[in-house]
Amino acid sequence: MRFDEATDLFRQILTALANVPTGGPVPYHAVTHGRLSHALFAKGEVDPAANEMWEALQLSMQAGDKSGIAAGLRGLYDIHRYMGKFPEAADFAVRLSEQLAKMDVPADAEFWAKQAARVRAGEPLCRVIFFINEQQYEVNDVPALERGKAALCICAESSAAGLVRRVDAARHAVGPAGEI
Repeated sequence: MRFDEATDLFRQILTALANVPTGGPVPYHAVTHGRLSHALFAKGEVDPAANEMWEALQLSMQAGDKSGIAAGLRGLYDIHRYMGKFPEAADFAVRLSEQLAKMDVPADAEFWAKQAARVRAGEPLCRVIFFINEQQYEVNDVPALERGKAALCICAESSAAGLVRRVDAARHAVGPAGEI
């Protein structure tokens, strides 16, 4: 991946946006800070990534952008979990759960409330995740299946070791979901 070029480009965009008001109908500033955060995170520049994601969250909160707030909270959760700052990560997961409840997405809100509890308790070294009809479930939460698509992901790397592989990458490595 070309993350060095991406970070340079996002910084150029932020410079170009310097004189553009942040209160417009399209959240250019927040989205650009968020994308810059993702590129920095991929490069291993975790502290600058956290700062950019925090800025994206603040801008989204100022604008009242519900989806932007959720994206910022999710990004800060991922970054803090990666850094091994589990209490802070759990706090962001709780805030994300509350935000998703306000957005009337109860299944996701419930997932993030449970995720906060998991992170606080300490995640296992090997975690198995199921995706059924595009919804993520832990082993103990898998519902009875009638018909749908399921994918199994085994996340072998522990967050305690300081390396968290994104679930999407794990899903991709497993291959396409099979019909049940």
